[in-house]
Amino acid sequence: MKDIKKVLIALDRSEMDNMLLSYGLFLAEVLEAESVDLLHVVQEEVHELDVLEELDASFESDEEFKNEIMHKAYELRPDTPLNLSAHLFRGNPFNEILSFTKMNDIDLIFVGKKDERQGTGIVAHRLSRKAPCSVIFVPPRPELQMDAILMPTDFSDYSAMAFREAMFFRDKFPNIHLLALHVYHVPIGYYSTGKSYEEFAEIMKRNAENEFKQFVKKNKLEKLKLESIFILGEEYNPADKIHDLAIRENCNLILIGARGHTMVSSIVLGSTTEKLLRITKKIPVFVMKRKGETLKLLDILMNI
Repeated sequence: MKDIKKVLIALDRSEMDNMLLSYGLFLAEVLEAESVDLLHVVQEEVHELDVLEELDASFESDEEFKNEIMHKAYELRPDTPLNLSAHLFRGNPFNEILSFTKMNDIDLIFVGKKDERQGTGIVAHRLSRKAPCSVIFVPPRPELQMDAILMPTDFSDYSAMAFREAMFFRDKFPNIHLLALHVYHVPIGYYSTGKSYEEFAEIMKRNAENEFKQFVKKNKLEKLKLESIFILGEEYNPADKIHDLAIRENCNLILIGARGHTMVSSIVLGSTTEKLLRITKKIPVFVMKRKGETLKLLDILMNI
């Protein structure tokens, strides 16, 4: 993928690390990244010396730990062409990951998405909002294949950005199944038109189909050979519909553009993406952002 050259895989020394490493390296190769940084942050509490001593005792040396990570990576992907580097920091995991991402001009972060029994997922949740680049949230036991990708769309510029990047997957996997999903709704005041709910739903579906055709034409997406799907949403947050369709269609990835029409959307994700990240347990979610927008917004806010 032309816009993804530098990849970061955020490890936490949990049982998920092997799966996250395996999937991250697999997809980094698919995306033709140039380098992958493997980063683990030991969380320190400066006021609890006994905790610090216990943490330090768990590693004989930083170099040995980094060698262990590198050995594990090459064990999982022995023929990888990627340029790998391992890093060990101490501090606040979120702050260290964010700082490393900014300082090293990272294009894409892989982060594990744990269920409630495995951990709180606070770092992953905060990265979804504030990372200055795209983020892939990897659940336990992801599939190392790319047969089908679901791409939700609201016909915005952010959706178009994600769809254009999907062209890479089409070129890489000619037989891949690319599904474009739009969830449409019946407006609250439909009854004032004198039409039934079902009649107005049909009108909204036709409007969505026409808007999708214009979206494809405007953004020159014909080569994607998309299958378009239109689903009526009973509620105004379509995350459940997106999730359910991805499961039914055996999708290997959900690719979604960070929702919104202003820079604020890069730091405050749309409610659909937020909920999708909460409920999706089996399929990796690729949240694509315009690189650097979050940092620009943060700089503006810091100077107010």
